Amino acid sequence: MADTRSLLAIVAPGLQRSSADLFGPWSRSSTIATTSLRRAARADLSFVERTVFADKLDTLDFDRETIMSAISADKTTVSKMLSVTKRIPAEGLSAIGAAKTTRRDRWHDLSIKFETENITARAIEFTRSAAF
Repeated sequence: MADTRSLLAIVAPGLQRSSADLFGPWSRSSTIATTSLRRAARADLSFVERTVFADKLDTLDFDRETIMSAISADKTTVSKMLSVTKRIPAEGLSAIGAAKTTRRDRWHDLSIKFETENITARAIEFTRSAAF
């Protein structure tokens, strides 16, 4: 639907009716889901990239159904993703980066270490060091 709107904006700029008149209202959730699906189709996003995006949507108070749709994940996966971002600070996730080959279980295990072994301060200090 969003692609159709974009096409109309280019092909028929003199059209007297708005795309909303033609296609109905476009909710915030629909916009997020459609945009996310198009983005995901263009890029092979890693688990942590999808996790950070899910966290941003959660922070913006989107419901779980919208988040699940936006990242094409089930409820269990979304819960694990959000637990990773709650345990590992954003600075740590950013420093590690996409880590394309690291999958959900390894990220989840690492997040548990952050929580149980209280390694947040040491990890942040290490990511700021020259050795990293």
